[in-house]
Amino acid sequence: MITKTMKLSDIKISDAFARTHVSERKLQKCRNYFEKFGKPDREIVVASDEILTDGYIMYLIYKENNIEEIEVKVEDWGASSYRNERTMYIYGRHINGNDVDHKTYMWRVPSNWMRFRDNVQIGDVILCKTKYGIGIVSVTDKKIYDKCPVNFRVKKVASKTIFKKKVAMEGEIYYGGAEEF
Repeated sequence: MITKTMKLSDIKISDAFARTHVSERKLQKCRNYFEKFGKPDREIVVASDEILTDGYIMYLIYKENNIEEIEVKVEDWGASSYRNERTMYIYGRHINGNDVDHKTYMWRVPSNWMRFRDNVQIGDVILCKTKYGIGIVSVTDKKIYDKCPVNFRVKKVASKTIFKKKVAMEGEIYYGGAEEF
């Protein structure tokens, strides 16, 4: 990544960020840091096409303070990475108490996890990285793309362990023993 100065008005905001409901707690924490130290507590990262990929809350803080030019990190997506290589993406929902919004999220499967890719199925439960640590996720879909389908960073599946969905004779759904692939 390189660092460059950029006009805030030139940064493009994807629909995914524009639709984001920003946590008031996170916004206030970032705002307080900026007011106290006069500098950001996190970096703004843009793709080479100037689309914001990380740092949306800091972007909002700059905007509310009428800052016109800022330092940004520019990602080089031309370099070899999951963004421009054939990659499996897992879609799923958190199954713990954090799934109050019933959103579907997306994670990427590391390219060398072939057995995992072959064995994970819709309905299975897996462990994925989240902004809070590791989350328990129920798989709702899986797709393979030649290029990353979104303009923001995609977190990874955290473990090769799959909890397979099982149905008891009485029709009750449960998750069998963990299998590592």
